Amino acid sequence: MAALSLHPRSPSLLASVPADISSLDAPAALAVLGGGSVAALAALSLTDPERRREVRHGVCLDVLIHYPQNKADGMIAHLASLADRRLLLSFAPKTFYYSLLKRIGELFPGPSKATRAYLHSEKDVERALEKVGWKISKRGLVTTQFYFSRLIEAVPAQ
Repeated sequence: MAALSLHPRSPSLLASVPADISSLDAPAALAVLGGGSVAALAALSLTDPERRREVRHGVCLDVLIHYPQNKADGMIAHLASLADRRLLLSFAPKTFYYSLLKRIGELFPGPSKATRAYLHSEKDVERALEKVGWKISKRGLVTTQFYFSRLIEAVPAQ
């Protein structure tokens, strides 16, 4: 896990802090990452409701592809409950073209698990966000020869 932390000399700069806090409780994560770390604050938000709103931005990049829509909806709702300003989400968009590519890939099984990927309809992701009081503010598409991902930014609907 890489955590983004405010740089100690300039709060406007972010520094990457490589650390695995997955097996730590919130106080231990805070000790490893430091008080200003986004990941440490996220870990604290799971155990300390008083600090919950200190998480401003939630990021879920290249994760939703591994889960069916019903699980993705729950993950989006949980991430939205932790952040209060902005969410960044990426997912494999469900389009005719990408669905066809996935089906072709399934005909040639091999060491790659890419065909196990879940494609998500942008409307379904938007619906999941709206259900928990968020709206999409920006949309983008990231593509290379063998990689494609829809990137969205969401903000509270208020």
